[in-house]
Amino acid sequence: MQCYNPFSLIANGTLTEVPVFMSSLPLPPNWKVRERDLNPYVQLNIDTYLGGISLRGNVGMQVDHTNQTSTGERVAPGSDVTGGHTDLIPVSGGTSYTRYLPSANLIFGLTDNDDLRFSAARTIAQPRMDQMNASQNVSGNITHLGSTDPNQAFFSSNGGNAKLLPTKADNYNISYEHYFSGPASGYQCNSADQKNSDLCRSGGGGGYFAVSGYFLELSDYIDPNASYLYDFSAFVPSYLTPAQAATLGTTQGIVSGPTNDGHGYVKGAQVTLNLPFNLIAQPLDGFGVILTGNRTKSSLVYGNNPSPITVPGLSKWVANGTLYYQHAGFEARISDSYRSSFLGEVSGISSSRIEQTLNGGSTYDAQVSYSFEHGSFKGLTLIATGSNLSNKIFTTYQNNDPRQTQTWERYGRTYSLGVSYKFQ
Repeated sequence: MQCYNPFSLIANGTLTEVPVFMSSLPLPPNWKVRERDLNPYVQLNIDTYLGGISLRGNVGMQVDHTNQTSTGERVAPGSDVTGGHTDLIPVSGGTSYTRYLPSANLIFGLTDNDDLRFSAARTIAQPRMDQMNASQNVSGNITHLGSTDPNQAFFSSNGGNAKLLPTKADNYNISYEHYFSGPASGYQCNSADQKNSDLCRSGGGGGYFAVSGYFLELSDYIDPNASYLYDFSAFVPSYLTPAQAATLGTTQGIVSGPTNDGHGYVKGAQVTLNLPFNLIAQPLDGFGVILTGNRTKSSLVYGNNPSPITVPGLSKWVANGTLYYQHAGFEARISDSYRSSFLGEVSGISSSRIEQTLNGGSTYDAQVSYSFEHGSFKGLTLIATGSNLSNKIFTTYQNNDPRQTQTWERYGRTYSLGVSYKFQ
C-alpha cells in the first residue's frame, strides 16, 4: 500500500480543484429559498347533543397564502469547469399561491364508553427546499439551432423548480373507539392525553380498542424526475452571437427537474388495542400491552406514465407492540416495530435524494425509568433506553428482488442514560 499527501499535490499544481457540482452534482450547490406565509384561520367548536347522543368536535377553515422566491447560480458560458476558476452567474425565480383548507372533526358519543369519529380535511405539504432550487445547468446544442420544437430545441437544462407548488391531500377518516371500564392503569394518560383523550379527561385509564379506516386523495404530487417548459430568452445573448440568434428557432426549451404532475391515493385500515392486564386479573395490575396493526394500499402516477408506484415512505403492513409495567413511579417497557418493504428516499451521491426499495423487518427497543413522586426529589425522572436491540441491518434493493442488494449497512445498538426534571 502506498500513501501520499494530496495537499502537497494541490499546492504544487499536480492536482487542480474541481467544484463539487462538476464532479458529482450537475448544479452549483449555493442556493437560497425564502418563503413568506400568511395563515389566518377560523374554527367553530361543537359541544351539544343530538337526541340522546353527544356531539363534540369542530369545523373550520384555514387560508394559506405563500410567496416563495429562490436564488441560485449557473455556470457562465465558456467558463472553465475543470480548474478552480469557474465563473457563476446568479439566477432567480419564484411564485405565489393561495390555498383554502377546510376541515371538520365530529365525535359522536354513542355511550359513555363508545365513540364514533368522522373527520375530513384538506391539507398541503410544502416541497423540499432543494427541489425549489433555482440553480440551472444550461446547455446548448448547435445542431438544433433552427428547430422550433421545444423538445428538440437549442436550449435545454436541468435543475430545480422555483415555481413548485405544495402537494395537496383530501383526507377522510372514520373510527370507532371503545373504552374499557376498569381501574386506571396510569400508563396511557400522559400530559398530551389529558388534553386530547376522552378516557383520560374522564379519569379513566382502563384501556381501549379502536378500529379506523382512512382515504387520502393526492394531487399536485411532486415528481422528482420530470421536465417542464422554460423560456430561455434571457440566456440568448450569453450563448449565441447576433447571427446565430437571428436563426434561433425558439427560445423555449425543456428543463429536467421536479414538477407537480403526480396524483394518486392512499387508503387503509388500522386496529389498536390498549389492554391493561388488571382487566383480566387484579394481581397483574401495572402490566399491560399496546398493539397496533395497519394495512395500507397506495398508488401514485407521475405525468402520463400509466404505471403506478406506491407512495414513497409507505409500507403495506405496519405493526407495533409494546409490553409494559408501571407501578409507583417505576416504568419498564419493551417494544417491537415491524414494517414490510417499501419504496423510500435515501441519500445518494453528495447527499442527493434517490428512490430505492428498502427492506422491511422488525426493530426492538426498551426503556426503564423511575420518577420520584414524593420527597425532595419529586419531579426528577431517571431514564435508561436501548434502541435497535436486534441490531437490524439496513438494506436496499432493486427490481423488486431482495437478492439484488444495493446497500447493506449496520448501525449497531444504541444505549443511553438520561435525567429529566419537571418543575412543580
